[in-house]
Amino acid sequence: MSHRPRWRSVALAAALAVSLPLAVAAQDASTDDSSDQAPPIEGLGWYTSIDVAGTEIESAFTQDEVEQWTATLDVAGATVEDLEYTYQRIIDPETLPQLGGLATVRIAGAPEDAVLAAVLADVSAQAVALGAEPTTSEPVTMGDKDVVRIDLPEELGPDDAFVYVRGDTAWLFIMQESLAELGLQELP
Repeated sequence: MSHRPRWRSVALAAALAVSLPLAVAAQDASTDDSSDQAPPIEGLGWYTSIDVAGTEIESAFTQDEVEQWTATLDVAGATVEDLEYTYQRIIDPETLPQLGGLATVRIAGAPEDAVLAAVLADVSAQAVALGAEPTTSEPVTMGDKDVVRIDLPEELGPDDAFVYVRGDTAWLFIMQESLAELGLQELP
């Protein structure tokens, strides 16, 4: 069974699109629920490349990826019907490089520790699927938030990831620590 990292494959494909139009760089304002929006970082653009919920994942992802989602949700004691997933790319609209991404994972009704365990297990499984060692993580404080830093192997890119969980929602920042910290300041 072949697994490709859902959040990294999207991010890496976007990085190859060097002629991304500025219109795409505008912050996505398609939702009124502030917990689902990307945390604004002044001067940067956000582009939503994936936004699915529940059984929509069956048409948005390959069968292997659906199986990977199912395994992730099993860790939280949840099913696909409980899932809401968004992946947003962050770019610098002036120079157009992709600076990272933000995956938002909501597992409806799941406790914080189960959401965190599911996200950590998923990231580690994606690293292993690419031939890397399982990821390691450690709790850290960034600003006024308790987060978990995930040491990502080179196969998953140059930056580490930072997970912040509140309630049944996790925000997975895949970007430089300084940018992640700015984004975290805007979350509840």
